Amino acid sequence: MKISKKSQDVARLEYTKRNDEISQKHLDMVTHHIKTMQRGGALEGAIEREFIQMAEAKVQARMEIYLSAFRHDGVTPDESDINEICSEIESTVKAISNRTHHPPHPSSREYYSNIVITARRDLTLARMKMQREQSGSEARRSHADQPVPKNLDRQCMELAITEAKKSRAEDGRIHPKVGAVVVKEGRILATAYRGETGLGHHAEFGALEKKLGHEVVSGATLYTTLEPCTTRRHPKVPCARRLLERGIRRVVIGMLDPNPIICGKGIRILRSAKVATDLFPHDLMEIIEEINREFVRTQENAEAPQVASQPSPVDPWLKLRGQWISLEPLYDETGQPAPYPRFRVEEVTDSDVKLKKESSDQMVFLPLACLSNPWRADSYGAMSATIDKGRLYFDSTTQMWVYRA
Repeated sequence: MKISKKSQDVARLEYTKRNDEISQKHLDMVTHHIKTMQRGGALEGAIEREFIQMAEAKVQARMEIYLSAFRHDGVTPDESDINEICSEIESTVKAISNRTHHPPHPSSREYYSNIVITARRDLTLARMKMQREQSGSEARRSHADQPVPKNLDRQCMELAITEAKKSRAEDGRIHPKVGAVVVKEGRILATAYRGETGLGHHAEFGALEKKLGHEVVSGATLYTTLEPCTTRRHPKVPCARRLLERGIRRVVIGMLDPNPIICGKGIRILRSAKVATDLFPHDLMEIIEEINREFVRTQENAEAPQVASQPSPVDPWLKLRGQWISLEPLYDETGQPAPYPRFRVEEVTDSDVKLKKESSDQMVFLPLACLSNPWRADSYGAMSATIDKGRLYFDSTTQMWVYRA
């Protein structure tokens, strides 16, 4: 590599430390899942997610450390440097995917392969950026660095639609085509589309975490072609909550999510947190609906059978006794989004559900009337529910979760 031997040694030492920390964190979670979940598809899915996230974290750490070393020495990596780093990354990912104690599901191998592909692309982009920086040129080639025109809103909305058309599905199912654009102080900071930074990655996640993870975006505006989601399988963070965590102050939305579980709730969560929300104009909204017509049709067809039957609100909760569930949205006492713990369903009555907080003996009683029916948040069996009325928040004084109507 072009970097000095001393920088290489420091980088490898730093990576060894972070590698051990990452391994311990995710293996602890695997142990936790084995102890708290019943054997079956849900447990296997939870374990597989931990190993995939472990691989992603280790790859990200390795890239960050090496790129930092190159910047420290004032040199730019060439193709041979990238090949050497990618070879190390491939070995790391291969070791995790070929583990023997918990062999991965065949469908997960594509995820592991995509981690390596994405890493090479990110390293190449980082090299190009460093070359431009070293040349002293302020002009940049991507949308993410061009000054925005005067008609900011319209241009950014159209750019988000252009990004949405590039979306890639992670499997054979029909997924929405979503594009996102982040703007602050009159400049476009990043653009992203679904699946750009990784299989299944939402556009908002790609823009805010993968591309702007180390940037200050507080006060920025986000343009997104689809209403931000309000639920993800644990431990992923819903996009609506992610926007609040990053301090986004305005969100411009192309269309509401046709999924009845989410429709309108993303906007409501944002507005409740005093985030300004606007919609794309009618003509652009029509374009978004057209490119997502298959997804809209799928959601409408899935919704129709539910209209005929109206089961008791108690029934779905009775089936969950002894199982874990995620609730959202959750807050601290100041009204800011709080970390999402899981709760175990202990008892269910005609009017209330008794929940036990994960890793604690605390019990929380919630009226069934304030909760949506629980739903399966992913193909692995993880369950979620939305608090539609009142608020569940964490009281730092008592260290307890409290519900207020």
